Amino acid sequence: RADLVVACARAAAVRSDATQAVASLLGNAVVAHNATLFRVVPLPSEDQARPLNENLTASLAAAERPSPRLFASLLETTPPNPPFVFDWTQWAQRVRRPMGSGVGDALYTFYGVNGHAYDEHAIARVARLGDVEEWIIRTPPNVTESHPFHLHTHHFQIVAINHPRTVARPADDGRVGDWRDTVAVPPAGGNLTIRFRPLDFTGVALSHCHILVHEDLGMAAN
Repeated sequence: RADLVVACARAAAVRSDATQAVASLLGNAVVAHNATLFRVVPLPSEDQARPLNENLTASLAAAERPSPRLFASLLETTPPNPPFVFDWTQWAQRVRRPMGSGVGDALYTFYGVNGHAYDEHAIARVARLGDVEEWIIRTPPNVTESHPFHLHTHHFQIVAINHPRTVARPADDGRVGDWRDTVAVPPAGGNLTIRFRPLDFTGVALSHCHILVHEDLGMAAN
């Protein structure tokens, strides 16, 4: 993640752009759309701009830097607990219509994690503050699309990538050592291993497919 402060010399509209470069940042199968994100409107005078600039400078100077432990490499760390296996679940499912409805059976795709659709009350993994967590995110052999994995609250480091040779690589499946909050998982039996260290947040953190329609259909876990 990078936070940017941009000085704009004139009015402008900032847009998202449906390009491969944008899609690769979000995950291989994410659909990016052309849309206006926000508009830049100039202030009427320098007098109005000056206090805003001074407040911004002071805020940046006072901002706390991330803990050095947060992004210290975990590649050589031995996690205290067995890895958590996080399996994407996806299969075609036929739904029978009521007899006499005049409508045939419907076929839809089930999306979930470890065989279950998302349940807001269920906790798939409990992590302890300070302990290094290791997760293996796997794609079943029958799933030929790459699902981008996204973890809320915690950045994670990619420890290993196992990509089958039978399919094309995702647009951005990362490199070993990269720190991410989103990464494309190799499809068709592929997997990747990540590590992260929860430091200060106690509560529920969501992990999910970053193709938002898949998340909405249940491809998520707490």
